[in-house]
Amino acid sequence: MTEARAQDLIDLEDALAVAQYRAKVAAGSDEYVPHEELGRRLGLVGE
Repeated sequence: MTEARAQDLIDLEDALAVAQYRAKVAAGSDEYVPHEELGRRLGLVGE
């Protein structure tokens, strides 16, 4: 894959993530997680 094609794929993935987030906000199902909780959920900090 060329560097330009790789960047296009990254851009498309970013656009998809933004569109999915906006759809969740519009549906009222978005969820905000405090920084500490996010770290715990990702396994980056201890329980």
